Amino acid sequence: LLNGSFSLSTYNYDNYPKLIYLIYLLIGRKPLVIRTINGCLSLITAYLIYKSILTISEDPRKASNGMLIFLLFPQSIIFSSIIMRESLIVFFVTLSVWLFINYFYRKKVLYLYTGFLSLLIGSLLNSGVIVILLAYFLFVLLDKNKTNNPIIIKSAVIMTTVLLVILMVFNSDLLFKKFHYATSLESIIARINYLNTFPAGSGYLNDYIINSFGDLILYVPLKIVYFLFSPMIWDIRGIQDLIAFIFDSLFYLLLIPYAIAAFFGKNQDKREKLLLRTLIIACVLVIGVYAMGTIAAGTAIRHRYKVLSILIIITFTQGSRIIGSFFVNRRQLINKSIKDN
Repeated sequence: LLNGSFSLSTYNYDNYPKLIYLIYLLIGRKPLVIRTINGCLSLITAYLIYKSILTISEDPRKASNGMLIFLLFPQSIIFSSIIMRESLIVFFVTLSVWLFINYFYRKKVLYLYTGFLSLLIGSLLNSGVIVILLAYFLFVLLDKNKTNNPIIIKSAVIMTTVLLVILMVFNSDLLFKKFHYATSLESIIARINYLNTFPAGSGYLNDYIINSFGDLILYVPLKIVYFLFSPMIWDIRGIQDLIAFIFDSLFYLLLIPYAIAAFFGKNQDKREKLLLRTLIIACVLVIGVYAMGTIAAGTAIRHRYKVLSILIIITFTQGSRIIGSFFVNRRQLINKSIKDN
């Protein structure tokens, strides 16, 4: 784009290079600036995670632990220091979740509007995260304790829906490029079978051919499991896969059960449970969308990072009670041992 090989009007592959191009037009080609932006956005994302957990749990220790997990997570460190779009996407997704949580507790519709807007901006960088809007819409429909002006809430949903329809009509690739093949069951199956023909060193389920709707039903959960936890132990080929498993897959193996426990938890009140279930549904939708288009462990590591902040917020507000009780019991045993000695 900078040297004129492509014009901005004809380059339609991805919006992130366009953003970098516009920044370079202003300051010249200075890659360190882009890395600095990604680093700052990761720090702000960590702070938004802290504020989100603190708002729900009112426990600064849980909020600090959740923020620390995000900051020290290997992929967070990597994506905050290289020129890739992940830090920017995760920032807008986390900002949207924080605004949505604020709407939940403060009942100010401005938070709902800006949460929708933040998610739409994030979707310009990668369209898959747009499905989080479906979880937000579901919450608005089910929430019995709305703001004092439900008409405004409905208008926010209607305006967002109208905006999405307009974008679909005039430039569907802007937000919905990832879903262009989803026009029928046959086209979805054809797309999956086509993707499974690509050779990939860390690929998984590449030999699985879908011939019927029944095959698809069996395939989807397998695809999601591999997406969340690959490289699987039985697929490890060397030290690189082992490092990926220890410093990424293992984390999700430990985290997902707490999210499931939070979904079925009975300790929170009904409305708080609705909030947590909305966030979990948002995770499930994003995971499902990216899982169906991912064929290799390396790509899965990059895409599942997009729900990391939401999973941490869920875990360290409700699921963390299990983690917290473990450390409390351990501390009590240590104190008892000290007194006995």
